[in-house]
Amino acid sequence: MFAPNFTVLLIGLIIAGLASGADLPVSMTIVSHDAPDEATAAQLVSTTQVFWQVGVFISFICAFLVSAMQGATGGRVVFAILAVFAVIAWLWRLLSPTFRRFHEAADVRDAARPAVVGNGKVSVTKVLFGADKKVLLTYFLAIVIFYVGWNLLANTWGQFQTYMFSKAGAAQSLATGLGIILNFVTLVLNIVFASIAGGKYRNKAFFAGIVISLIAMAAMAMGGANLWVIVGATAFMNLGSPLAGEALYKVWTQESFPIEIRASIQGFINGFSRLCCGLFALITPALVLPETIQTTMWCFFGIVIIEGIAGTIMIRAQKKYGTDEERQARKIAA
Repeated sequence: MFAPNFTVLLIGLIIAGLASGADLPVSMTIVSHDAPDEATAAQLVSTTQVFWQVGVFISFICAFLVSAMQGATGGRVVFAILAVFAVIAWLWRLLSPTFRRFHEAADVRDAARPAVVGNGKVSVTKVLFGADKKVLLTYFLAIVIFYVGWNLLANTWGQFQTYMFSKAGAAQSLATGLGIILNFVTLVLNIVFASIAGGKYRNKAFFAGIVISLIAMAAMAMGGANLWVIVGATAFMNLGSPLAGEALYKVWTQESFPIEIRASIQGFINGFSRLCCGLFALITPALVLPETIQTTMWCFFGIVIIEGIAGTIMIRAQKKYGTDEERQARKIAA
């Protein structure tokens, strides 16, 4: 917020990246572990995506409100607002009696059953390449390919949606205003997905999301640089993306791996996918210009196909091998 130059701004972004990167997978694992059953865990984990989308939605509103400000003033105002939200979130989860009771109830359940996880350090590599190597590596590779593919699309629209709209002829205020409307669509769909994440319709929602995303990419590829074609296709993509996207990736990761390595696995996948997105972002502005956007969208069409294949493999593998909790129950019964 107070950065006087690029170097200080970069330092702030690095600190924020390290903090969120360390916190997110650990928090997800704790929530997944402390939930009373798998259906509740899936719903809670997927609900985090709703609040993630709320954050994006608020960011777009802030950007819209400051879009007419000159220089870096608007950016400083947005960071100030985000700082206030960060403090509120921190105090909420630190002091909330509801959260405290949630975790205390899990401690009681853990005390009543034999310990599954030891106190010593666990090697992620040894677990991945251990007795359940075939199962865990199948899950790992399918989730990585799926999430990297989805994240390339999500990151492109997250970082460059306003840029694409502007290059297609929209004024800055119109471009950010359209972003608010389109992100509201995504927010609603994330809420819908959270309600079915632990049920029988989750996999059907995945296939519907992939098909919708493919139609959106094809429409954008054929529509070229027409602003309203891009806006319409983006709206359609925002219908499909929440049904086959990050919320599902989080649920799959928390369900599929032993609890002692979940945070490490999710942290690695998060970091690796964001590294891929960061490198891709170096060339993205040139790929979404009016003269190149059609070719780019056909490439994204191919990426959606690849992530759809990876997701299908994941669904079939989970039906065959089961979740971590189901595998542990079979071992105990044996």
